Amino acid sequence: MLQEEAFTRLIHRDSVFLTGAPGSGKSFLLRRFTNHLKVEETPYSVTASTGIAATAIGGVTLASFAGIGISDSLSRRDLDQIAARESILRRFNNIEVLIIDEVSMLSSQTLDFVDHIAKATRGEDLPFGGIQMVLVGDMFQLPPVTKERGDVPFAFKSAAWRDLDPIICYLDEQHRQDEGPLSRLLIEMRSGELTTQAQAAITERVSLAPPPDTPALYAHNVDVDAENLSRLNAIKGKSWKSTMKTSGEANQVASLTKGLLSPEILELKVGAKVMFTVNDPGRQFVNGSLATVVSLDDENPVVKIDLDGRTLTVNKFSWVVEVDGSVVATAQQYPLRLAWAMTIHKSQGMTLDRAHIDLARTFTPGMGYVALSRLRSIDGLYLKGLNKMALRLHDEIFEFDSSIRRRSKVQQENYVFGDTFDDGAAIELPHPGPHYSAVKEVLSDLRRDIARREDTPPNLILSDHLVDALSRALPTSTNDLTKIKGIGGRRAAKYGDMIVASISAEVERPVQDFLF
Repeated sequence: MLQEEAFTRLIHRDSVFLTGAPGSGKSFLLRRFTNHLKVEETPYSVTASTGIAATAIGGVTLASFAGIGISDSLSRRDLDQIAARESILRRFNNIEVLIIDEVSMLSSQTLDFVDHIAKATRGEDLPFGGIQMVLVGDMFQLPPVTKERGDVPFAFKSAAWRDLDPIICYLDEQHRQDEGPLSRLLIEMRSGELTTQAQAAITERVSLAPPPDTPALYAHNVDVDAENLSRLNAIKGKSWKSTMKTSGEANQVASLTKGLLSPEILELKVGAKVMFTVNDPGRQFVNGSLATVVSLDDENPVVKIDLDGRTLTVNKFSWVVEVDGSVVATAQQYPLRLAWAMTIHKSQGMTLDRAHIDLARTFTPGMGYVALSRLRSIDGLYLKGLNKMALRLHDEIFEFDSSIRRRSKVQQENYVFGDTFDDGAAIELPHPGPHYSAVKEVLSDLRRDIARREDTPPNLILSDHLVDALSRALPTSTNDLTKIKGIGGRRAAKYGDMIVASISAEVERPVQDFLF
């Protein structure tokens, strides 16, 4: 699916699962959608499964937003008590759209918790209380953290995901890698069938000597800390330190600082290799840009950008967490970190020109995939080593990915974009009339009944957009029905009589029945 098609689904208020390979443009499309919501003054909240992911998109963790904290054993009574809090009631009732990024790391239990709270706070039995849900991520990337061995509680296994039945927007463009060996390797990893050619291409990168100051990616924090400290201590000269300044609620500050890539105490020396940890609004650098410290004489560090040799004075950056329109936590620090080494986990979401990657100690499926997909091309890949886990992905994700690819294609073929009649003349749908809510409810029930009978996702019977259009236009004959773009001859022939009969029955009822 192209980005423009996915964007149309989003602005038509469909709940979607926005997915695709790294570099397919998910983050770009998400920013475009949130900008649209701001312009339309549509209230929304941006969340993510982890603190690092939440910080990267300027949001909060889903657990924090929903008030469930870090607990994984909440009873129905616990959830009802959370939903009864005034702040949680206001939070869920004040939004129309909820975005959740990096859903590969979100557990099924957490998603079910949030669904329960949303329904309870909004007094609606619809999935997530009727909120438009935008789930974003690539299931091939890092999975949910679990204490149990065996079954992995992926979010798509939850009852909440099943009932929501999101539209699949599977982006298939590629904006990060070229079409060379690395891109082919990642595609083959996603298919579960590595060719000997791809394996040879990756093996050839083992033990190659990387250029000086190439950032290293490790599976474990202990290796990262050891290399960064060793490299910094090897530089002769005066040490310079900056301590992060924070304010706000203690738990929110703790959550914010845990998710930041910039450390609470930043220690630098002239000659230190650093990496920017945010995207600059002025486009002078991006999250992952490499640089070298050239001066620490003044208040702010001065660095030389590796990519183009520009010299840049780095100013402090402020991270802010807002909940319900109020600032609950802030942090201020230079948007830098030592860049000789970092964990694969913290690299998720970055784009690197080159990296020295240690895949000899990978310990979970998807870890090697995340590390390799950070790079633009295989020319920037230098491997310290490989183990058997390095190129593995979760077995059950292959089946899931295959099914959602098929669904995305079917939904794309069955969906016609725009509010137009068959003759192509653009029209403006009527504003909701007095029968709108009742008709919408009846049509939602109808598509659910048909879906159960045919064992088909409800949105393939009638999309949310079509239910809305029918509830506004109120066609009372098959002829009127076929004029609505998106119904099509096949759908009209199969379901037209039932749709028209359901609408007519509601339209013929006295208006008072809907008002009182």
